Amino acid sequence: MWVPHEAGVVLEDVIDDLRWSLLHTPDDDPATRCRLQLTLAVELYYVADASAERRALVDTGLALARKVGDPELTWWAMRTAWMACWAPPFLPERMGWVTEGLAAAREAGDPAAEAVLLTTLAVDELALGRVDRWEELIRIKVRQGCAMRGSCSAISNDRWR
Repeated sequence: MWVPHEAGVVLEDVIDDLRWSLLHTPDDDPATRCRLQLTLAVELYYVADASAERRALVDTGLALARKVGDPELTWWAMRTAWMACWAPPFLPERMGWVTEGLAAAREAGDPAAEAVLLTTLAVDELALGRVDRWEELIRIKVRQGCAMRGSCSAISNDRWR
């Protein structure tokens, strides 16, 4: 749900490889550049002096995703930007990204991505103290999960159905 490895870990080799890849990826491949920029932004999350770089990578990565216009890339980009900017000052922007990502996931017909984004949005709603909205989103997500699995037998608490 959150970052791709343990909290607080900075993988310098991965960061170096991503920077190298960005330098060697042509400008006429915006989808790959988008993925590289946003992945690098996530990897820089725990690098204290990289906040400006991380923000610039998020901004340019999202711009590329929007330019490409592919809904799969767009939902992924919005979710990845959300991870890279996991901090209270970014909450309004994160919620906007998730909303945009949900629309893209629905356009792509990707119920798994939609479930992840609903969970992400629920987390932000809870951060704002909107418990009712959080519960509503969790119920929607659980119903989607049940539909994807064909049953809800794994869910023992009727509260979320």
